[in-house]
This record gives sequence, structure tokens and C-alpha cells, in this order.
Amino acid sequence: KEYQGADAVIFVCAGVDGGRGGVSPTLLTAAARVLPSSLRRVLLLSPRGVERTLQLSFALRNLLGQLDRQRAAADALAAAARRVGAETTVMYVETAGGGSGGGDGSGGGSG
Repeated sequence: KEYQGADAVIFVCAGVDGGRGGVSPTLLTAAARVLPSSLRRVLLLSPRGVERTLQLSFALRNLLGQLDRQRAAADALAAAARRVGAETTVMYVETAGGGSGGGDGSGGGSG
């Protein structure tokens, strides 16, 4: 209901905002199920590393599969956005306490 009539939605994933909240993979997957047909743009700020879980520093953060779950949820959101005709942009950003605080330059893009 919250998204009805929305043209654009921005999701900030858990971990990106320094532990002050953010959307968990479970909530992101749930949100993907209720995207309205009015939606045209989705922006997802995702933790850096979900696309590189085999690299050592990210593999250590992914020991319990948290980055894999985040990536799967982002993929589900992008697929749901495509089904309603929305463009999706995924920006991979440094998590709080993880270094520079800026993006990794990949620009993302899942849709």
C-alpha cells in the first residue's frame, strides 16, 4: 500500500547506513512482491562486496551467507521492477566503518 502511485522508490540496505536501520534482505524480498505498476525507477543502495563474495575480505564478511542473501534479495527486487516496467539501478557503496565511505565506482546496474 505504501508504494501505490509511486513513480520512484529508493531502498537503503542494512549495513550501508552505519547500523542505523536499513532494509534487511527479508524486507527487501517482501517489498519486491508489492511493487506497483506506476513505478518507473528503483534505486537500491547495497553494501559493497555482494558482487565479490569470493574475494578474501568479502568472503570473510560472507561466512554466514549475509552477502549472498543481500544479493539474492537485490536480484529479486530488480526482477520484480522489470515485471512492472521499472528501471533498476544498484549502487554498491562502502559500508559504514569499511573505509572511504564512498562508492566503489562500479555504478552497479541490474536492469
